[in-house]
Amino acid sequence: MKDLVKSRVDWFMKGSAHYLTMHIGFRYAKNFPMYFVVGFPRSGTSWLSDLVADYYNLPRPKQYYLPVAFASVLHTHFKPNRKFKNTFYTYRDGRDAYTSYYFVMLKLVRENPDGFYGRYYRKLLGPDIFNDQTNQQKFYLFLKDHLERKISWSKHINIWLDAAESNREIVVLSYEELLKNTHATLAQAITQLDGSYNEEVLHDIVEKNSFAKQKKRPESQHKTPLRKGKKDAWKELFTKESAQLFDTYCGDLLIRLRYEEDRRWLQQF
Repeated sequence: MKDLVKSRVDWFMKGSAHYLTMHIGFRYAKNFPMYFVVGFPRSGTSWLSDLVADYYNLPRPKQYYLPVAFASVLHTHFKPNRKFKNTFYTYRDGRDAYTSYYFVMLKLVRENPDGFYGRYYRKLLGPDIFNDQTNQQKFYLFLKDHLERKISWSKHINIWLDAAESNREIVVLSYEELLKNTHATLAQAITQLDGSYNEEVLHDIVEKNSFAKQKKRPESQHKTPLRKGKKDAWKELFTKESAQLFDTYCGDLLIRLRYEEDRRWLQQF
């Protein structure tokens, strides 16, 4: 019970501080300045936040319990607001995002089984939650819960894409392109916001923050766990049932973003 209360208090304090920080940013982002890095969970937002923070030579507050009101780079999964400025929005193949999300969830539950999320997912996924042999079945339950009860990958991206169409202060980039060609992708994004970019600074921060080097850093230095970061990791978890479920909620966007040409990818199961 003590762990559950502590977990809920921690969640409330961080959530309140984050909510207030977002609204400070909406109003004063240009004054400080503040930059936002946004995306659906497990879409490369933490890595992109480090890149942006180093480029602009600004702090990136993590695990804060009080509102942030100073020049900084802020990482968030917040819903869009027409007042967003200085914003980088990144998206990733939803199948890979949910796969990474699932394994991170298992790690967090293992570390704090009696916390709020630990109790929730142990109840949802059952007593064999840490049995690797049942990952595909548990992943289906995890995916179903997220698609039906929370904001889905497709909805999160669609509402941000709509916001970006009318607001040039929101720059959209894909995680896969950022991973494939970090320098060019980030240069284009910064140029859209600032009109130009500093080649020397960009070269240095891309080298410093390469994904390969990030993986070598001590785990204690990461706000969220780093996994493989590779494309198509979803194939280790998806079954015919989970693929059909994902397609029902997110299939149209998967094709729109050109992760698949059509729905023939479902035939592999």
